[in-house]
Amino acid sequence: MEVGKHYPIKYAVLELTEPGGWLNHYEDITRGYIASKCYVLESTIKYSMNGVNHISHKVIFPFTDIQAFKSFLQKGTPDIGRSQLHYNLASKPRIVHGLFDNYSDVKRNANYENEHLKQRILSDISYPITSPKFKQLSIQEKKKLLEEQTICNYFEQLIELETQELEVTPKEDFKKLYKY
Repeated sequence: MEVGKHYPIKYAVLELTEPGGWLNHYEDITRGYIASKCYVLESTIKYSMNGVNHISHKVIFPFTDIQAFKSFLQKGTPDIGRSQLHYNLASKPRIVHGLFDNYSDVKRNANYENEHLKQRILSDISYPITSPKFKQLSIQEKKKLLEEQTICNYFEQLIELETQELEVTPKEDFKKLYKY
């Protein structure tokens, strides 16, 4: 029997991060967002007093190690690492707020998140917008972002190829899994 066979499979936006160092207060650095298939482990609905509910999902993405991927790329071998598709206690579940049935919808959301990331990074430049220093730093940051996004997109393409045998659980079947 295949491990994880009974978990639903969907698409979700994967935030690719690398560990930050001293300059980043040891917080993870977001390198980009990509579309990826994932196993859905759990879905939660939180209700608020104003009547709005928030749905979140605990998922396992098959490949997440962008730092190792970049190391392999420097050596000339595009290796996406070891799959976490077979859920075990060592796998680190992630929380996502949207699940998708197809690649194009999740890719649109990942592109939106990447654009938002770009705006956040550019807004952190601490010079007046009219300053030549701002323009210089802005160009440098955009170049770094484009390089990171190119690597992230390549990682996404390789993940999509590696996971093509995983069939996304149809909406009807996904709803049947909810047993009350």
